[in-house]
Amino acid sequence: MSLIGMLRPLWRNARPNLQCKVLTELARNNVIKSHVPSIATITNRYLCTDINTESSGIPPESRSGLITHRFLVEDLFVSGLIGRAGNIIGGIRKQSGCSIKIEDFIDEESCKREVCIYGPSKDVDLAKELIQSRLNILLERYNETGKALVSKHLLVENDHVGAVIGQRGNNITKIRNQCDCQVRIARQPQPGTTTRAIVISGDPEEVDRAIEMVKNSVENRHEE
Repeated sequence: MSLIGMLRPLWRNARPNLQCKVLTELARNNVIKSHVPSIATITNRYLCTDINTESSGIPPESRSGLITHRFLVEDLFVSGLIGRAGNIIGGIRKQSGCSIKIEDFIDEESCKREVCIYGPSKDVDLAKELIQSRLNILLERYNETGKALVSKHLLVENDHVGAVIGQRGNNITKIRNQCDCQVRIARQPQPGTTTRAIVISGDPEEVDRAIEMVKNSVENRHEE
């Protein structure tokens, strides 16, 4: 087994902040491009993971010359990819000329969301490059913070989501502000269930505190 093959399992299980530090050093020394392309590939998978369109039942190319490309992005980076009021993803759509959809559904195990790009092959390639470029910027910012950011999810009954949000969104705003975390609530229940996913991203301790605040909001609803 090659050295890269031996290191790959260790890399996959490493904490995100350690991955970032290693990648930064490799980039500074021009190692990534010249010697270990496999690690560079794994790096991209941390941010986004391609989904084989053929295995998913979606034809890679239609008779009209349009293609569909699907991949998964860490939910931690989705808000930065979308931008305020959708300005970042909107700019990518306009520049590439592609239809780009970011699914609201969050995979429970990986905390990733699906991104679907549809358009002519060259335009899809451009959209992929623009998205990857944006994700690289987000990764650099993430590395500069020096924090080990995490994403955790919990499932809440659809009937209880209102208590988490609060009147005019005051409760979820309080959770976000007090814990300095991203808190996302899926718009629709998980397929085949009556529960909705809530994904909280940020500093590990603050994420745990935000989870407790969410649980308390649900428990207080029962007491009212």
